[in-house]
Amino acid sequence: MWNKLSSHCDDILVPLVNELEQLNATPMIQKQLEQLDKRIQEQKKQREILNHLASGEMIDSAFYMEQQNMISKNLKEYQRAKEQYLQKSRQRKELIQTKELIKQFKKGPQYLEVYDKTLFQAIVKKIIVNPNELVFELTNGLKLTERRK
Repeated sequence: MWNKLSSHCDDILVPLVNELEQLNATPMIQKQLEQLDKRIQEQKKQREILNHLASGEMIDSAFYMEQQNMISKNLKEYQRAKEQYLQKSRQRKELIQTKELIKQFKKGPQYLEVYDKTLFQAIVKKIIVNPNELVFELTNGLKLTERRK
């Protein structure tokens, strides 16, 4: 596997890095995630206060329903935005790990004649064994399938 990836690194991994870089244009993801978490917690707290006021019959049901709908809408919007930022965060991690893989292939030998445990563990996270194939999951999450003969 090392030999195949090493000789095709520029055909497989470099285009993957380019694609991930285009998708990952937002550098302040963590700060945005923290702001969204804060907004989500505020909305949950408002819902709790609203439920407390409604249970004590301190507000009428029409106002309660209106506020409840607005809170639910805001929560859905914030959670959807949070999921998008989490996806970007995962893509950023994949980008960093893919660049590390490329470095491994560039600094490592072009061709291996014997198994090298250290190099193998540096690029492969896990192996999935199926009846007719082996699936190698690389450290960047990329899965490569080798058919058994």
